[in-house]
Amino acid sequence: DNFMWGNDYPHHEGTWPHSAEAIERTMGHLSDAGRAKVLGLNAARLFGFTVRD
Repeated sequence: DNFMWGNDYPHHEGTWPHSAEAIERTMGHLSDAGRAKVLGLNAARLFGFTVRD
């Protein structure tokens, strides 16, 4: 509930265009629900965005 991920696009030192590989390498051990939180749901909650199912 306390982590968020960003790829630092468009900066050359970021993971883009290899973001999917970086996510799998660093978050492959997380459940789908945990990964969803890190990849967007935690940020949405922090900033008060409404997320549709």
